[in-house]
Amino acid sequence: MTRSDFNNQLIDFFEDFGFKYQGKYHQFQKTTGEGIQVILVHLMEYNAASYLEYQLGIRIDRVEKLVHQFLPSMSDYESHSLTLIQTLDKIDGELPRRFLVNDTKETESVMATMEAFFIRSGFRWLDEFSDPVVLERYFNEHPLEKLVNQNYTYKANRGLALAHFFGKRDFLILKRAYLDQLRKLQVTDATIVSFLELSKVLENGLKEG
Repeated sequence: MTRSDFNNQLIDFFEDFGFKYQGKYHQFQKTTGEGIQVILVHLMEYNAASYLEYQLGIRIDRVEKLVHQFLPSMSDYESHSLTLIQTLDKIDGELPRRFLVNDTKETESVMATMEAFFIRSGFRWLDEFSDPVVLERYFNEHPLEKLVNQNYTYKANRGLALAHFFGKRDFLILKRAYLDQLRKLQVTDATIVSFLELSKVLENGLKEG
């Protein structure tokens, strides 16, 4: 299977469900009320073998636009950053994080498996986690736990922003939990200062509301 055939098969499938291919970022996107749903597909080709990996992501625009004012991000990163990226094995325990594929037949078989997964539960997972209230719970019910594919500093800042915009939990208790864990992880002083600055902005917003 050529790279072009591979991409065209992906495009044909995902566009039927309302996703548009964004070649600049090599991902499929679908607009939601609060941001976008994202499907990332990576075909990694090596001499000995190739790997095919799918990841599902959610972007909440308000969260990303706010937290990157306080995070050490590259200047253009905020425009396409994702609030959550999840690997397959965390969504469906019967699927691996990535697939080993040796030839076209195996690649086509994996793609068929993944099409069935999306129809069965993948699109439903994206719809569920596009609800920012669900996403807030996922981040903040266990604030000390790390997330796959996300530095803890980013989790802490996003978790706090999600709590401000969409949560009903005690903001100051959550702030303290994240702050204590950041200190336990021995992050830089600049990271602590940035987190406290974000907290202050959110607390002032809460008081004004």
